[in-house]
Amino acid sequence: AETAGDGLRTYHLTGSPLREFAFLTSTSYLSTETQALGVTVRSFYLPGDEAAGQAALNTAAAALRVYDDAFGAYPYPELIVVEAPLRFYGMEYPGLNLLGMGLYRDQRQELEVRVAHEIAHQWWYSQVGSDQVNTPWLDEGLTENSVATYYRQVYGEARANTYVNQQWLVPYQLAVENGQDAVVNQPAAAFGPEYEVMVYAKAALFFDALRQQVGDETYREILRQYLARFRWRIAAPDDFLRVAESVSG
Repeated sequence: AETAGDGLRTYHLTGSPLREFAFLTSTSYLSTETQALGVTVRSFYLPGDEAAGQAALNTAAAALRVYDDAFGAYPYPELIVVEAPLRFYGMEYPGLNLLGMGLYRDQRQELEVRVAHEIAHQWWYSQVGSDQVNTPWLDEGLTENSVATYYRQVYGEARANTYVNQQWLVPYQLAVENGQDAVVNQPAAAFGPEYEVMVYAKAALFFDALRQQVGDETYREILRQYLARFRWRIAAPDDFLRVAESVSG
């Protein structure tokens, strides 16, 4: 940091390898931190949201351990979750995960799943990149599928199955009944109101069907190889299919 004579302070921020860069600033933020696999995990939150801020930290640390073990190493020295003005949505950046204020307050019951989803993007988007405009299902579907891996490891098979049924199967079946089924492998602009169900739920069901077809161990190895071969690159759907075929035979 450099302080000029006019009282302005200039910060020089660097990092590598980063797909993009984002930051939030506030004089109000409070924080708590912990260590997970040698990574400093930090949670930033606003006054009054201390309990939710601690819960977000605990989930982030648990998710980091699960995904690191399942897919491959987390690449950065820090992992940050932060309460942000995004209502009840989340948004991912390299090493930085934004969670909407609503998740810390009136929609607290959704906080854990949102944190688990955003942390998974540190693998499927930040490390393995893809075309988020033309093939949004590739990172969103795999990220959403990773949430089931989180639930399976932390809570067991029954909880994971409940998540799959409630978050993927039921919404997808409703979409089918309402005539909103669509091909998943399309650009974001091709979808209407059914975007979330197709790009998240139906895409996650594809990855889950693959897991059931090849078995847990082979599926795990597919994802580890996908990460190893395409880390810091841009992967297309055909790239994933080639890895799946070569690993599974």
